Parts: sequence; C-alpha cells; structure tokens
Amino acid sequence: MKARINSDTNYVDNFLARLDNLKEKLLTAAADVHFDKYKILVSVGYKSNRASVFAGYGETIDLAYQAACNKALKHIKFIKSTPDWLKLDLVVSEKILTIDELDELAQKPNGSILNTAFRSIRCTISRFWSRK
Repeated sequence: MKARINSDTNYVDNFLARLDNLKEKLLTAAADVHFDKYKILVSVGYKSNRASVFAGYGETIDLAYQAACNKALKHIKFIKSTPDWLKLDLVVSEKILTIDELDELAQKPNGSILNTAFRSIRCTISRFWSRK
C-alpha cells in the first residue's frame, strides 16, 4: 500500500477534525431522524487504493458515530497518513436480498447490476464528503 508517511502524528488530529466537521453536518441533516438503532459508515480513501469502510452501530447517532470513528481511527493510525478523502454515511434504509431477487435485478435493463443492487440495498443514505 503506497501512502504518504507524515513525519509527525498530525494526521490523527487532521482526520478527527475533518470527521467531526462531517458529523456536525450529519447531525444537522438528521435532526428529525429517529430509529431504534443507527448505522454509520465512515469511508476513508487514498488516491492509490480503494476506500476502506468502517461500520458503527448504536442506539443513538453519537454511539454509532463513535463506534465507526474508533474503527477508522485505528486504521488511520496503522497507515500513518492523512486520507485523501473521507465520507460519512447514515444508513436510514437497507434491505437484504435473496439470490433470486439479486438475479432478478441483474436481468433489468435499467443500469448495471452493481448500481441496481446498490440502490436496492442502500435505498436512502445521507452522504457527507470531505476532501483534503
């Protein structure tokens, strides 16, 4: 994995500041959203690699955010580099598909199987991005 190595640990502070900024946007947008359980996804991306996605679950948005953030922070500390981009998702709807349902989606002419399945699995997501 090629990554820019920082000489000090400011990559952690940078990551946390950017993620907290995204969290504030998410909390504002999701002020009227109430569930029994929340699922937050933190995506961490580098130009040279595919994104790593970390899921957090909790009975409040804050607990779900903290769980996902802790997993992503562990990854950032291992890589020792500032991510090129971050994305924070609040999943508000998802559906588990059977093989038959997935096969049926694959037969539809309205786009690729990946896009169709993704739209079906993650029907509604609030997305917040941060680029360096």
